[in-house]
Amino acid sequence: MQLNNQPKMRFKAGSVSCSIWENTFEKDGRPQVMLKAELSRRYKDRDGQWQSSNSFSRTELPMAVHVLNQAFAYIIDQSNTLGSDSDHGHGDGSAASGGGVFPGVEEERVPGLHRRL
Repeated sequence: MQLNNQPKMRFKAGSVSCSIWENTFEKDGRPQVMLKAELSRRYKDRDGQWQSSNSFSRTELPMAVHVLNQAFAYIIDQSNTLGSDSDHGHGDGSAASGGGVFPGVEEERVPGLHRRL
């Protein structure tokens, strides 16, 4: 598996950010791409040094939800655009049998909606 040194995309709200990382690997002799999200919060400690944390206060949770929603939409758009075999689809725009994006959750088709959420 290969990890890139820079995120493919980053979404930010206040001190909370979500980075999208592209991981490439081989499956059945074919290269595959999997996008993963990493959520973090930046802050300065008592000494004025920047630190990262993966815990969030009550006021930071809405920002975390916001950047995670952006990341989710981005990953779905990329999966549909690239037609990649990812961890939630077959690469042909169809969802895995019986599961869709979230196993056990049925999709609702809405006229005029161009992306599957």
